[in-house]
Amino acid sequence: MTKEVSSIKEELLKKIKDNVNALTSEPENYDIAKEIVCKFYREGKNAGCKGCSQPIPILIDCTKDYLSKIESRPLDYWASEFDKKEVREKKPLKEVTIGLSCDKCYLSGSCPSFAPLSTCSIDWSLDITDPKEMMDWVIKLQSARVNRHRIVEEVDGGVPDATLSTEIDRLNGLIKAKNDLNINKFSLNIEAQGNAAGGGGILSKLFGPPQEQKTIEEVKPQIIDISSLEFKDAEVVPINKSEETETKKSRRKKE
Repeated sequence: MTKEVSSIKEELLKKIKDNVNALTSEPENYDIAKEIVCKFYREGKNAGCKGCSQPIPILIDCTKDYLSKIESRPLDYWASEFDKKEVREKKPLKEVTIGLSCDKCYLSGSCPSFAPLSTCSIDWSLDITDPKEMMDWVIKLQSARVNRHRIVEEVDGGVPDATLSTEIDRLNGLIKAKNDLNINKFSLNIEAQGNAAGGGGILSKLFGPPQEQKTIEEVKPQIIDISSLEFKDAEVVPINKSEETETKKSRRKKE
C-alpha cells in the first residue's frame, strides 16, 4: 500500500469517525442526519433512497442502518457491498464463545455501554467462593430490591403491594439460611435390614412399644416323706432344716 493510498484511507476513516460522533452526540438533530446519511445513500444511488423528503421515522431507520455498518464497511458513499451479509469463517465449537449481543439485548435502548454489532462489555463475573460471603452479597442485593419496592409502595399512596411482601419473605428466608450456616449440626443416619413378617420388621422392634415377655414357670421341688421306709446301712440326708428336725424326732421315737 502506497503512502498516498494510506493517506486517503486515513482521511476516510477520520471522516467516518467524525460523522458517527456527530450523529450519536445529537441523535434528534435530523438536519445533521439528512446531511450525512441522506447524502451517503443518495449519491451512492441506493435504490431505496427517495431523497431527503422522507418522514422522520424512515430517516431514523436509515441512520440506524448507517451506524450499524459504516465502521466495519468504511465507504465514501453507498455501494452494494455495504448491504451484503458478512460471511464468517466457520470455527470449531470449542473455539466459539457466545456473549450477550448488544443488538438483541432488551436494555439496548437505555444501556450506556451499547454498541452496534458488539457483545456486552460489562463484566458480569462474580469472584466469590466462600458461602458466607456469597450469602452476604445476595442479602445485600435482596435488601436493595426490597427498599426499591418499599419506595414504590409509598409513592403509590401506601397501598400494600403483594410483590413487596413476597420480596420481604424472600429476604427473611435468606437471612435464616445465613444463620443456619453458623449452627453446628449433628445428623445420625440409621440403616437396618430385617424380616417384616410377624410384627413390622426390625424398625418396629427397635422403636415400637415394648412387647410382653413370656416367663418360665418355676418348678417347685416335691418333698417325699421317707420316715416310714426301712433302710439298711443307709444315711438320710436332710433336704432342709425343717426336714432335719422331723428326721431327728422320728429317730427319737424309734429309740
